[in-house]
Amino acid sequence: MDERVWTDRPLAKGATIEHDGASLRMMEIPAAYLISGDLDAALNQFCSGVPCIGLLEDGPEQGPYAIRIGRHNVLLIADRQLDHPLGWDTRGFGVSDAKDVYVMFTLTGERANDILAEGGVMVPHDPCPSAATQFAGIEALITRQGRQVRIAIPRAMQTYVTSFLTHAL
Repeated sequence: MDERVWTDRPLAKGATIEHDGASLRMMEIPAAYLISGDLDAALNQFCSGVPCIGLLEDGPEQGPYAIRIGRHNVLLIADRQLDHPLGWDTRGFGVSDAKDVYVMFTLTGERANDILAEGGVMVPHDPCPSAATQFAGIEALITRQGRQVRIAIPRAMQTYVTSFLTHAL
């Protein structure tokens, strides 16, 4: 038995909401991997020279790029599946498929920094090596690509963050 009528919905892939000089879109992630351990060895194995970006640092438009979560952890966004088995590698790193773990929103417009502040994120003056922070009360990975803010959150929180961002717009 349904105890209530659910009125909030997650933003569909590719869908956009625009309001008052701000735009929110759900971004498609072709492939994503959580990598832990020796990040230099792992990233050189998969895509030498891949940028590793922190909080609100500017990243490339498309993969591959790594979003730093912690000292020895990144979320690798790739434009294709890796030709590497998942699990522990003897070179000192582990790889897990994360395509279904995270969803990514893009936020653009003049009010993007105000909306980040509503979620509790202040734009730092100096770069922070980790993109992990609290946003709207949950853990998020927040980066930029040009004038666009990218917010990666756990898929389980997609409806909640959609609702939060929709109301903040």
